[in-house]
Amino acid sequence: MVIEATTIQAVQDFANKPLKNNKDIIISSVGAFKDSEITYKLTKTALNNNKQIYIPSGAIGGLDYDTISKFPGRAKKSITYFY
Repeated sequence: MVIEATTIQAVQDFANKPLKNNKDIIISSVGAFKDSEITYKLTKTALNNNKQIYIPSGAIGGLDYDTISKFPGRAKKSITYFY
Protein backbone atom coordinates (compact mmCIF):
# COMPACT_ATOMS: atom_id res chain seq x y z
CA MET A 1 0.00 0.00 0.00
CA VAL A 2 1.27 3.43 -0.98
CA ILE A 3 -0.25 6.60 0.46
CA GLU A 4 -0.04 9.79 -1.60
CA ALA A 5 -0.33 12.96 0.47
CA THR A 6 1.44 15.57 -1.61
CA THR A 7 0.12 17.41 -4.68
CA ILE A 8 -1.98 16.89 -7.78
CA GLN A 9 1.20 17.17 -9.84
CA ALA A 10 2.77 14.33 -7.85
CA VAL A 11 -0.26 12.15 -8.57
CA GLN A 12 0.12 12.88 -12.27
CA ASP A 13 3.85 12.20 -12.20
CA PHE A 14 4.16 9.23 -9.84
CA ALA A 15 0.87 7.50 -8.90
CA ASN A 16 1.00 5.04 -11.79
CA LYS A 17 4.29 3.49 -10.62
CA PRO A 18 3.01 1.78 -7.44
CA LEU A 19 0.07 0.31 -9.35
CA LYS A 20 2.46 -1.13 -11.93
CA ASN A 21 4.54 -2.57 -9.08
CA ASN A 22 1.69 -4.53 -7.53
CA LYS A 23 0.75 -1.98 -4.84
CA ASP A 24 -2.64 -0.52 -3.95
CA ILE A 25 -2.65 3.26 -3.52
CA ILE A 26 -4.51 5.82 -1.44
CA ILE A 27 -4.73 9.16 -3.24
CA SER A 28 -5.55 12.10 -0.98
CA SER A 29 -5.01 14.76 -3.68
CA VAL A 30 -8.40 13.95 -5.18
CA GLY A 31 -8.32 17.01 -7.43
CA ALA A 32 -6.04 14.98 -9.71
CA PHE A 33 -9.11 13.06 -10.86
CA LYS A 34 -10.52 16.23 -12.40
CA ASP A 35 -8.17 15.45 -15.29
CA SER A 36 -9.90 12.69 -17.27
CA GLU A 37 -6.60 11.60 -18.83
CA ILE A 38 -4.97 10.83 -15.47
CA THR A 39 -8.20 9.19 -14.26
CA TYR A 40 -8.23 6.92 -17.31
CA LYS A 41 -4.52 6.14 -17.04
CA LEU A 42 -4.64 5.22 -13.34
CA THR A 43 -7.89 3.26 -13.67
CA LYS A 44 -6.56 1.27 -16.62
CA THR A 45 -3.31 0.46 -14.80
CA ALA A 46 -5.18 -0.57 -11.63
CA LEU A 47 -7.53 -2.84 -13.57
CA ASN A 48 -4.71 -4.41 -15.59
CA ASN A 49 -2.76 -5.16 -12.40
CA ASN A 50 -5.73 -6.13 -10.23
CA LYS A 51 -4.94 -3.28 -7.80
CA GLN A 52 -7.14 -0.81 -5.93
CA ILE A 53 -7.15 2.98 -5.85
CA TYR A 54 -8.60 4.30 -2.60
CA ILE A 55 -9.94 7.86 -2.45
CA PRO A 56 -10.58 9.10 1.10
CA SER A 57 -13.58 11.29 1.72
CA GLY A 58 -13.59 14.48 3.73
CA ALA A 59 -10.85 16.91 4.60
CA ILE A 60 -7.87 14.65 5.23
CA GLY A 61 -5.65 17.69 5.69
CA GLY A 62 -7.70 18.52 8.76
CA LEU A 63 -6.13 15.52 10.48
CA ASP A 64 -2.79 17.36 10.43
CA TYR A 65 -4.32 20.33 12.23
CA ASP A 66 -5.99 18.05 14.74
CA THR A 67 -2.68 16.34 15.52
CA ILE A 68 -0.84 19.64 16.00
CA SER A 69 -3.53 20.93 18.32
CA LYS A 70 -2.79 18.08 20.74
CA PHE A 71 0.73 19.31 21.56
CA PRO A 72 0.39 21.11 24.92
CA GLY A 73 2.07 24.41 25.64
CA ARG A 74 2.31 25.68 22.09
CA ALA A 75 1.38 29.31 21.80
CA LYS A 76 1.28 29.13 18.03
CA LYS A 77 0.15 26.20 15.95
CA SER A 78 1.32 25.86 12.37
CA ILE A 79 1.95 23.38 9.61
CA THR A 80 4.54 23.72 6.90
CA TYR A 81 4.06 21.75 3.71
CA PHE A 82 7.05 20.91 1.53
CA TYR A 83 6.43 20.24 -2.15
